[in-house]
Amino acid sequence: MLSQDDKLKQAFQIGLCAVTIMTVAVTCMNIPNNSEVIETKKQTRVIKQRTKEEKEAYRKNSPLNPKFKIDIKKAEEEAIEKIDTGLATLYGNSHSLADYQNHYQELVETFGSKFKKAHLPNPKDKVNQDLFESYVENTQANSYFENIDNVHHAKIISFVEYKSKVYGNEQYLNISFEFDYDLVKGKINSFKDVRYQTEKVMEQ
Repeated sequence: MLSQDDKLKQAFQIGLCAVTIMTVAVTCMNIPNNSEVIETKKQTRVIKQRTKEEKEAYRKNSPLNPKFKIDIKKAEEEAIEKIDTGLATLYGNSHSLADYQNHYQELVETFGSKFKKAHLPNPKDKVNQDLFESYVENTQANSYFENIDNVHHAKIISFVEYKSKVYGNEQYLNISFEFDYDLVKGKINSFKDVRYQTEKVMEQ
């Protein structure tokens, strides 16, 4: 028969054995299997490569890169002037179809074929005469660059407001656009219609 001390010793050994088994089991459960390790390493390599490529793209396209032998400030001013003039000509400052026809090709060159399809009225369609004659107040157009992290894809936000006689009533209309602009080539890459409102929002 086991003595009291032997029983305590035996119980302690059993308890210690149980704890050891549980510790080993938990440790094994937390060790990732080989496929998980491989996948994690793969994802890490992808992230490192993507970060490297993004840094390289930023370095190549940054306005601070000396390879771009252009005056960034001058290119910005020319872009703003061109877009503001174009929008003002299109919305409000052409008071007849003949005025619009005189500037049509210039507008196409400024804004591109996609903008032409979406926003430039057909200069040969005489029904548009009423449209241009409805403008009763010259347009305000204001544009600004939102960021220039990439000289090939600089973002320009433009607002244009004009006054038109709609069904006999004079009404302020305003539209805003977002342009993706290439400062090196001096051209619009793409555009988005941002907002259209029928109220006056710009100060004179």
